[in-house]
Amino acid sequence: MASPDALRAPPSRPRLGGDPRSRHRRGPLSLPLHRVLIPVGRTVSVFPRGSPRGRNQACIRNKRPQWRGGGSAERRPKERPMTRSRGKGYKTFVIFLAAMSLAWSAWAQTGTAYAWGKDDYGQIGTGVPVQRSLPVQVADSDPFVQLGAGIYWGMGLKADGTVWTWGTNGNGTLGQGFYGGASGTPQAVPGLAEVVSIGAGPLHALAVKADGSLWTWGSRDAYKLGRTCSPLTCYASPGAVSGLPPMTQAAGGHNHSLALSADGTVWAWGSNEYGQLGTGTTGTAQTPVQVPGLTSIVFIAAGGYHSLAIRSDGTLWAWGGNFSNQLGDGTTTTRLSPVQVPGLADVAFVAAGSSHNLAVLENGTLYVWGSGNHGKLGLGDTSGQASPALSPLSNVVSASAGEEHSVVLKADGSVWVFGKNDVGQLGDGTTTDRYSPTECGIQTLTTAASAGRDHTLLLASNGQAWAVGQDQNGQLGSGREPVKWSPVQVAGLGSVVSLAGGGGWSMALREDGTVWAWGENSNGALGNGTRTPSDVPVQIPGLSGVIRIAAARGGGGFALKSDGTVWSWGSRYYGLLGRDGDYLTVGQVENLSDIVFIGAAWWHAFAVKSDGTLWMWGRGYYGALGNGTTDNASYPFQLAGIPPVAMAAGGMDFTAAVLQDGGVYAWGQGDSGQLGDGTSTDHFTPQPANISNVASIAGGYNHVLAIHDDGTVSGWGANDRGQLGDGTTQNRYSPVPVPGLVGATGLAATIQSSLVLQGDGTLWTFGDNTNGELAQPFSVSTGTAPVQVAASVLTIGSGANHGLAVVTCALDLSTSVPSSGVMGQPVAFGSTLNLVGDCTGTPAYLWAFGDGAESTEADPSHTYASAGTYAWTLTVTLGSLTASAGGNFSVAAPPLYADAQADTLTGNVPLTVHFTGSGTGGIAPYTYLWDFGDGGTSTEANPTHLYTTKGDYTVTFTVRDTTNQTATETLAIAATALAPQITSIVKKTGPFRLLVSGSNLQQGVRVFINGIEWTPVTWKSASKIVLKGSTLKTAVPKGTPTVFRFLNPDGGEVFTTWQY
Repeated sequence: MASPDALRAPPSRPRLGGDPRSRHRRGPLSLPLHRVLIPVGRTVSVFPRGSPRGRNQACIRNKRPQWRGGGSAERRPKERPMTRSRGKGYKTFVIFLAAMSLAWSAWAQTGTAYAWGKDDYGQIGTGVPVQRSLPVQVADSDPFVQLGAGIYWGMGLKADGTVWTWGTNGNGTLGQGFYGGASGTPQAVPGLAEVVSIGAGPLHALAVKADGSLWTWGSRDAYKLGRTCSPLTCYASPGAVSGLPPMTQAAGGHNHSLALSADGTVWAWGSNEYGQLGTGTTGTAQTPVQVPGLTSIVFIAAGGYHSLAIRSDGTLWAWGGNFSNQLGDGTTTTRLSPVQVPGLADVAFVAAGSSHNLAVLENGTLYVWGSGNHGKLGLGDTSGQASPALSPLSNVVSASAGEEHSVVLKADGSVWVFGKNDVGQLGDGTTTDRYSPTECGIQTLTTAASAGRDHTLLLASNGQAWAVGQDQNGQLGSGREPVKWSPVQVAGLGSVVSLAGGGGWSMALREDGTVWAWGENSNGALGNGTRTPSDVPVQIPGLSGVIRIAAARGGGGFALKSDGTVWSWGSRYYGLLGRDGDYLTVGQVENLSDIVFIGAAWWHAFAVKSDGTLWMWGRGYYGALGNGTTDNASYPFQLAGIPPVAMAAGGMDFTAAVLQDGGVYAWGQGDSGQLGDGTSTDHFTPQPANISNVASIAGGYNHVLAIHDDGTVSGWGANDRGQLGDGTTQNRYSPVPVPGLVGATGLAATIQSSLVLQGDGTLWTFGDNTNGELAQPFSVSTGTAPVQVAASVLTIGSGANHGLAVVTCALDLSTSVPSSGVMGQPVAFGSTLNLVGDCTGTPAYLWAFGDGAESTEADPSHTYASAGTYAWTLTVTLGSLTASAGGNFSVAAPPLYADAQADTLTGNVPLTVHFTGSGTGGIAPYTYLWDFGDGGTSTEANPTHLYTTKGDYTVTFTVRDTTNQTATETLAIAATALAPQITSIVKKTGPFRLLVSGSNLQQGVRVFINGIEWTPVTWKSASKIVLKGSTLKTAVPKGTPTVFRFLNPDGGEVFTTWQY
């Protein structure tokens, strides 16, 4: 956010020069558009051209983000399973299956390598990680002049006065005239032109036009749009707010809105439970009301449940919720009316977050207060501040406050950030919370910023919009589809013969003996002499003549050359590399020669010599090295006490070796049965497992798979996610067969999932699918039995949470299907199929819409007749290859509308009103409920009601359909009453009494003398009553005018003055 015109800085100094109040008085509409900075809610605009800007020193200068990985609980590295060689001569490609929201794809091509699953570190190799920790450009070529960020969506204003939105549309925040879906790229808001300022609340949007009119759209909860309309979808399109003078700025809070008029008054509407409307009450305002006592205001900001305003004299005023000290008055007392924030003067700009604020003074100093969660005040810790506290930043010109993070712009164009960073919203290349200001990683001159809940928008001086942070709903607008489960080809690899994966990185061995890697690189896993990650494959220097590769989940890479030597690079923790020297580049492992097999687990590695001896090094926890201790080993040593070995595999702190006679020995941690000896006991030396005739094995985190000589598959160890494929989730302490698999030739395992390659080239997966590891639809969370997901596969590999495969023909399938719609309206189901490699034939399509209907078209249209949630699938076949996609489509009933009528809206009591009610839309039949406002109700559609007492009554008519959808409409009934008529008051004596004559004196009429009710009153008739009593003469003194009030039971009343 930023203040209007007042933030222009003279070239001579990095501060706000001149008198800001005089500039504020001009108002944003009086300035050329490109010179205006009008942050609205959480919005930003371009700073004036020509203001001083230095080079933006990015958080990570000239580097890519340092994605963290390797040793975390989520990315515990796993052993790379062995696959059998198919020989050479295949032209190969690499493709990954990354996690996607409603669609996924299967595949199969000539040596094409695929990957799937978790892509948080670029290990899928697509260049599109799930979240961004460094800014990416919003996918739009035309410059923006102002930006706004909500929850999971963003908006931008262009110089031509059009407004563009992107991200999620569940509440109609994109302004497209419908609810649901999402857009990963900016879309123009239809029908909105000549806009000069925009504002973004968490779930609603505001726009001010050049004529001063205010337009709103999005969530209508708590009346925060300030307008009513029908049908319901009208709120998903911009609509004008009536009853306002010409506006210059608007701002959105959680459930309330503010608007600043050209005359300096502030208007508010929506929820008011904490007094955030500033009206002195806590009553909700359905339409705009003026905030009393606020004049000469030049800038406003709306927080979660509080509001702020800057006066032309530079003072700051606050009101609303104060539970986190966000009002800055040193208390936690809610304020129903504006109060001045003490200790601040010459305020030029203020940003309001959910529970904290940032204020910029004329001299460029920054003050912060409110909640300090996650360090969002930037004061070095997480403490809150009850009053404004001075920030260490200087030369500040603007700021923006998100829910739990803050963004600050300095006069030199640099961006500084602090607070929560779990999804990279600070843009510093990490996901580490920052308690002190840290410079952001945008590589261009920045003029403004806007902080959403979990993402940040930045505006460059050339009008380009940049975004950083969480992007699962496309809120970064970079063109990325939401998290996917579909295959994507990794370009630039050529002919691949084998694959391996670590915790957050992957590598491929090419037919020419070179090795290529991509993904996370904080520990040097890419072997290129840097710690810079890469989301595309890069060649590892110094490696040639390689015949086998292995990857340790902890971040170490290994290569076996044709001369029998072993080379390593990457993480050196626990002696993982088996050598000394530079770990960022490739180096030879000591004491190893004549090697025929290499492998790696999490933090230890192993090699087999041609004589069958097994050599171990790395971490020795739980006896994982098998030498009788738990000591680490920095250099390879020959393991004693084990017969000749053919190959080995491992997981987290355990190892299993296949003997040359087909037996298996295992050692290390055994708590889940991963040692396969029938117990859960740890072993510090090799012990035989209960299995024989084994050809190869693969290890997950704490489970093992084995291929027998006859091609059948067994598994043992942990099985909580079905990773053993035996149809259960019971741990197995001895090997059990995996049903349905015969002729297996290759194995791979992620942390809790398994992959099996069959001799016919089909790939089968089972276990955990949280990150798409199974390459099965998103609706599958786990699979306890093998499912075929691909064909024509040559070899497979895996990382901690992703899979890899080389295939000969690939069906690269993606779908375009909205997530929701309305019954009776056609839905477009779209698909895109790319044939990669040597594919022949014509693909066949089969859509199943989940309601019994099917289609064989590639891009059909379907209409659902009933409301509900339908699971749709698409299956494409080409010969023996199959690609599948699936998702859920939510069908809503048509919007329900209520119509209430009355034959009269006003009249004297007793007032009989005939009401007529009906419902349209929704799903009939309907039920009705009338609330007449006087305690009376009716469930009839057309009831009659009698009002017996004078008053103003709000009648509420509610219609409910069979889906429990409701709609309401209200009517206002004014019940009046005839007043009594007094013609004379006569004094009688013996005893003293008053005889009152007139008309319409109802039985039970009450009499008040000088405001005090008098009794007794004797009613004689509608034209006569008598007042008497022992003190009546005192109450009506002689010669003194006395005021009488006559009040009938139906509310009719009259006042008269009389004396005697």
